[in-house]
Amino acid sequence: AIYTEYYHYSFFEALRAELECSAKSGECSAILDLACGNAILGRKLLAQILSPSAAAGVRVTAVDASEAMLKEARRLCAAEALESSFTFV
Repeated sequence: AIYTEYYHYSFFEALRAELECSAKSGECSAILDLACGNAILGRKLLAQILSPSAAAGVRVTAVDASEAMLKEARRLCAAEALESSFTFV
């Protein structure tokens, strides 16, 4: 929980406009999220940026070296009903 409590999502805001434009134009059907941590990038993209119909066609492959972070990412995706859009590696 320390990661989630103290981690700032400013990097996401910097990428938001680019991701939103690509995703909404239909250019984005797959996301590779390297060093995904708790999968914040993919979760926010699917839940907050894309329309439900656009999000339905997007697959996220979330990769992290930490099994603990992957476990947290899986938990958060399940809590947000996004698990079917994610593959964790």
